[in-house]
Amino acid sequence: MKIKALSSKELEIIQDILDAHVAQVLSEPDTDYLALAKTLKVIHKIDNNRRAKWHKEKFGVYEEIADEALKMQPTFDPDDRPF
Repeated sequence: MKIKALSSKELEIIQDILDAHVAQVLSEPDTDYLALAKTLKVIHKIDNNRRAKWHKEKFGVYEEIADEALKMQPTFDPDDRPF
């Protein structure tokens, strides 16, 4: 059985749920700070994974346009002005 890797959007949803859980736990009078610290470590790991995944993901037609522009390797002259 092959497990599908989570996308950055799915990881963001998980992170938001855990953030809401932390806010709820902090509002309780008998907060277990050890469990809270463990949850915050998990959130930190998920955030790092989400950012790494987001950086590697392709963004459809916009990614293709950027790839094509990089393949052309345009040369710019100092006299080229955008205005």
